[in-house]
Amino acid sequence: MAYTWNNSHKYLETGEFDKQYYTGLDKGGDGLYWRIFDNGVLQMFGLDGVFNPEGDSLTFEKTIKAYNKYSNPLEVNVEYNNEIIYSEVVATAESELYMPAFLKNILSSDSNSLKATSSRVVTETPELIRTFNFAKYLWKATGLQDVAEGITNSIDEFFSN
Repeated sequence: MAYTWNNSHKYLETGEFDKQYYTGLDKGGDGLYWRIFDNGVLQMFGLDGVFNPEGDSLTFEKTIKAYNKYSNPLEVNVEYNNEIIYSEVVATAESELYMPAFLKNILSSDSNSLKATSSRVVTETPELIRTFNFAKYLWKATGLQDVAEGITNSIDEFFSN
């Protein structure tokens, strides 16, 4: 699931997607900066609900895709945890399976339910590059670049004299 997180059109099994869904093409993929508005990032800063996507969020669409694919006969739950410095996908699968009493004792369980959880950090090079480019844009747009150049020039002048 984490492997396919950067493009909701990827097939869960292979990670492949059709050419028209490449992120850089018009109306392809999920858009370059979908995470800013549709990934819960703004709620960390108290801005949740400021930019509401139309229809279901991409995060919901991505998690429900796995739920729909794997929920029979398993009960699958997929969660996306977005932190400031990393993001992770947590998948939990649960199934009823007859177990003899001695196996229940070994597992310290009273039910026939088996549960497994897996988590994976979402890593992708294009997102790192996009985030860097966005930070660079904000740096220039807010005028911090000019301030930094002034400081650098002052330091250069101090040491060159």
